[in-house]
Amino acid sequence: MNATPAIPALQRANQLALVAAFAALIVALGAISIPVPGSAVPVTGQTLGVLLAANVLGARRGALAVALVLLLGFLGMPVFAGGQGGAAVFVSATGGYLFGMLLAAAAVGALTERLGTSAVALATRVAVSGSVGVFAVYLVGVPWLAFVTERPLWESLNTGMVPFLPGDLFKAVVAAAGGHAAIQPLARANPAFARSR
Repeated sequence: MNATPAIPALQRANQLALVAAFAALIVALGAISIPVPGSAVPVTGQTLGVLLAANVLGARRGALAVALVLLLGFLGMPVFAGGQGGAAVFVSATGGYLFGMLLAAAAVGALTERLGTSAVALATRVAVSGSVGVFAVYLVGVPWLAFVTERPLWESLNTGMVPFLPGDLFKAVVAAAGGHAAIQPLARANPAFARSR
């Protein structure tokens, strides 16, 4: 009996399991939700999960993990920061940040998925996560915040970006370093992992 046809199916199952695992991680990190005085946006751990998924899974699967979280949240499951869920979150003041996370996962994943495990690759991951990744979240989140709250864009920058920049940059460094450390063991355990990113 030839077992070769089963190998692609097993690889797909492994990839889906990784997507589901990172989606679960993003949801779990949403339990970290700290209100910020004067801002409608909380500090949340979900950005860390998004950037980690992008660095480890690449563009397609990283974005799929985020999209899965967004779908579950849209269907009413309490998967967003602070245990929120439902379609209303998407049109709230923080809704733009959700779509920004999807953009960040795709962009960071696309720019890092072919990197190796060298020191230069690590530095590149940190630079990409801390610039492109963080900027992508704000690129959608801040204008949407300004629109929903009917405040000037500069004011939304002050309440929806400036207080969060240090923490987001820290999370980007942690995600880049964590993703960098995770790739080699994953590729060693599953040689198809690196080829499928």
